[in-house]
Amino acid sequence: MINDTAASKVRSLASKPEYASVIEVLSQRKNNVSELTLDAVAKELKNETTPSYAVNKTLWSFFRELAAAGVGEAIVGRRGKPSRFVWSELMMDVLAALRGEGAASAPDRPSGEGATVTTPSELVEHRFVLRPSFTARFSLPADFTAAEAARLAKFIEALPFDAAGSKE
Repeated sequence: MINDTAASKVRSLASKPEYASVIEVLSQRKNNVSELTLDAVAKELKNETTPSYAVNKTLWSFFRELAAAGVGEAIVGRRGKPSRFVWSELMMDVLAALRGEGAASAPDRPSGEGATVTTPSELVEHRFVLRPSFTARFSLPADFTAAEAARLAKFIEALPFDAAGSKE
């Protein structure tokens, strides 16, 4: 849940006309993401009348102001990685604050049959430094069980695309 100070700073961005189109594009999103690239949002914002450098400048300014509000970090792209905004708060909560609403957290994934709905206050944020240049971020329920941990571990083991049986 976004704190009151950050929510107030975020709400002040909504009154700036230069950010209206950015807020409109972001408000169309339905799910939380941990990271948002400048290029992905810029594609949705670009039109024939606004030059791409102006769109990028406005978007980067918006990202920096969100960072100053304390809801994430604006990261300049380096070594082939895109410029991006990494959320420290749930994106949907920040967007709700931009619209002047209370927290409106959306699921990180759609709920399926038998899925349990967990509110953000029941989640524990985790960060795992996988490599010096990459930190994995994820939220797990506060009552995460050993059986769920085993299922998650099997899922993660299935992710790599390296040759079968190869060891480092």
